[in-house]
Amino acid sequence: MGRLAVRAGVRAAVIVLVVALVAVAPVSRADEAPTPPDRVPPSQDNGGEGRSNGLDGEHVPPYKACSKAARTPGGSRLVRPLPMGPRAEDGTFLFTTGVCIYLPPGYDDRTATYPVLYLLHGGGGDAAAWVNFGAVQDTVDAAGGGLIVVMPDGSNGLWYDAPDGSLLNETYVIDFLVPWVDRNLRSIPDRAARAVAGLSNGGLGAMVFAAKHPDLFVAAASMSGNLGGYLHDYDQRNRPAYRDGNTPTPLATNLEHVALSARWGASCDPMGDLQRDLCASWAFEQFFRYDNQRFHQTLVDLGYDHVYEEVEGSHAWRWWSTWLRESDLPFLLGQLADPQPIDAPVVASATPATWHYRSISPSFTIWGYEVTVERDAEEMLELTDVTTASMTLTGSGVVTVRTPAGDVQTVDLGDGSTVTIST
Repeated sequence: MGRLAVRAGVRAAVIVLVVALVAVAPVSRADEAPTPPDRVPPSQDNGGEGRSNGLDGEHVPPYKACSKAARTPGGSRLVRPLPMGPRAEDGTFLFTTGVCIYLPPGYDDRTATYPVLYLLHGGGGDAAAWVNFGAVQDTVDAAGGGLIVVMPDGSNGLWYDAPDGSLLNETYVIDFLVPWVDRNLRSIPDRAARAVAGLSNGGLGAMVFAAKHPDLFVAAASMSGNLGGYLHDYDQRNRPAYRDGNTPTPLATNLEHVALSARWGASCDPMGDLQRDLCASWAFEQFFRYDNQRFHQTLVDLGYDHVYEEVEGSHAWRWWSTWLRESDLPFLLGQLADPQPIDAPVVASATPATWHYRSISPSFTIWGYEVTVERDAEEMLELTDVTTASMTLTGSGVVTVRTPAGDVQTVDLGDGSTVTIST
């Protein structure tokens, strides 16, 4: 990947204060073939060129890097489709277009369906980052293939919905991309066959996606994760609860049934980092020390099994690609369902016998329950000790719960109370 200087951690990792989105309104061209409604017309592709910080090594734009035929007959290949995402009322895209997808060896034989890994880049990266700098194709090939890897563009590594609604990357991945993959690729459409992982800001995104949507992902992994959302714009002045609703530690109770791995570089490698950049990329890594340790301790206090490692390493691709190859990909493959014959029926994962969930959202669906909240203040609603018989609600406002069986209950929590209802 090339040498990483002092500024590499800053530019390639996570911390970007301004999100630059290209506003693209729908247009029509007489010479452009009709495009399905769930895809972006090629003329409106705003992510093809990607973004380069000039420090990670040679940057190949996603439209090139993610469009590669199989290197050997029947081998793996890379494609870059343009799934549609959320738009403003005037048609402006609230996401960055284009997804880099690894298709495993034998995919074109049409004999199997596959688990899916959603692999997220960090700040300064784009959909091709794991291809250009992370050796993802060689890594997954060496592990035997056997899964689809989906690498979206996180608009400079910001994997959340911005408080002002100008960027909707969580909505894009969860509400648009995951269903698109299950409709258009031979994926296994179940949480047992779906995992999420990422580096730096992508590590934050992976853990937040898993914490907010544990019914979608069986496993999540963070490498050098910016787990506290360091320097993210959470609008603390006007929406003080927003950070807690979009970082993993305050949502850790949600992760009880998700297999987790968190890894970061706690010590400088004297034979590598010291010689390459005087351990500057390791020094940058230490910005995330406290939040990783706090996340780990919270999981320990909750009694949740997980993998947590403070290892030799730094905030650099030479470590992330190594961790993916040696640790995180084997961990994730160990949690994911195996490929299935194409005619095998999909058996839906069972809802846990007991589960817990916290959210600041005014409406959400979790494990088949639909919940809406009408309240004056944005704050956490807690669902605890949820079983097929009852659940306990803690929070404020008027809460309506629709169970998977279709039963509806409404309870007024007032300015703040705890009420147990039947389910």
